[in-house]
Amino acid sequence: MAEGRPHPQWRMTNDPGAWGGQTPTTLVLGFSKGSTQADIYRTGRFDDVPFARMRPRLERELRHFGVLDADRSIDEALSDPSGDVAFGSLIRCSVAR
Repeated sequence: MAEGRPHPQWRMTNDPGAWGGQTPTTLVLGFSKGSTQADIYRTGRFDDVPFARMRPRLERELRHFGVLDADRSIDEALSDPSGDVAFGSLIRCSVAR
């Protein structure tokens, strides 16, 4: 492979996104959107992108640490711009193979 060229099996897509509160007390960052989230980003609903396929586990952890109340779902928190929790990616693009 030539130096300076991306590996043909990897792709990076500039598709930043932020969900949840606009002035949060807690910010939950994922590492990067992977191929699952990148595919949803292109063809699905914007609010379905963050933490796709791992939301039940993340919801349990956020409740355990007191970030998410027992009567509130992670889906509600992700779509609430006035909430006190915000979500995003540490890397502001999708990295997929």
